[in-house]
Amino acid sequence: MDPRQEELYGALIGKWKKAAATYGRGWDEDAPTIPINFLIDVDMVNYVQRGVFAVNDMSQMDTKPAEDFLFANPACDIRVRVGKVKAHMSRMISSMEFAHAMLLRGEVDQDLFRTHMEEEEGGSAAEGCTHRRMTGDEFPSHDPQSRTAITPVDGWSFVRLATELLKDRHHGASFRTILRSTLCTQLKGHATGIPSTLPWKVGLGYELNRGGGTDPDSDQLSGVWLFELDMTAFTVCPFVLHETDGRQSHTQRSHVQVRLRTTAPVAFAAIMREMSVRLVPVMSNMTIPDETIQVLKSYSGPTFTEDSAVRMEKILRGVTAEFVPQGDVVECKVMVVSEDSHLAHDIKTTIVSDLGAGDEI
Repeated sequence: MDPRQEELYGALIGKWKKAAATYGRGWDEDAPTIPINFLIDVDMVNYVQRGVFAVNDMSQMDTKPAEDFLFANPACDIRVRVGKVKAHMSRMISSMEFAHAMLLRGEVDQDLFRTHMEEEEGGSAAEGCTHRRMTGDEFPSHDPQSRTAITPVDGWSFVRLATELLKDRHHGASFRTILRSTLCTQLKGHATGIPSTLPWKVGLGYELNRGGGTDPDSDQLSGVWLFELDMTAFTVCPFVLHETDGRQSHTQRSHVQVRLRTTAPVAFAAIMREMSVRLVPVMSNMTIPDETIQVLKSYSGPTFTEDSAVRMEKILRGVTAEFVPQGDVVECKVMVVSEDSHLAHDIKTTIVSDLGAGDEI
């Protein structure tokens, strides 16, 4: 390096060191700084978590063998509800990175993990059942990947542990981690049997609240599992159907969105199975004979947006014992958005319920 450049570079490094000494580590990162008299939600969205994850469908009533859904490098959303500013993004990220590393290395025994969760709800913790602190020095600068040495991490365990770590590291009244990815199932053409891919947008999450999510200093902790599922199905335009006395219409795409809050992880394969059969999912590959049958099925299926939402809610009621065999539904939200093919606007319908057996639709 040129002596003059070396001198300038040294002076710049000196300024950096002086700034670090003046402002402290991360601008006093270890102390939530400014208290406020209200709560604010801070979301960090679309953080891509490196790794391979697996979710077993866990269905205890289905006749087919259980299967694992695998996905890699999902996008994650992390949220804290704080009463002091600022929120520390590095802690939000490290909660996920460390959770993945601990599960991948087998440092979190499932039995201890379960005991720790029970302790958070008021039970007693087993010896050694605490989250140890990790540092960046434990992560190698280069971690090669091999297709013959893939070790998936359980998705539900990941979101739970990441949320617990976030609660340990960050001041706040509510903490949430959601992992999102796209899964695909295979359909067959109705007439020809040619393969067709059906994508599903899936979200797995966990939310932990202090004092019901309103008191950052409360010792009362309560948690809830979160599940999201999006797919696209065909519906029939009710306007044209009405104007032609039921003789003609046209199909339109309807985006079906399911949001669940439950007391146990969701065995979502049962939901996907019923949606594939009782709705009319879009297909990626069809010949004319396949499309003919697809349109006829659409006419016999939900004929407008509200009908799709009601049918989806009834589907969930019918398989509640399958997708939460060891828990309950706290809240269910079904949203259907239909894209009209010849008008400039869309239609959206929303149903919110707890899927209670005593309710009537």
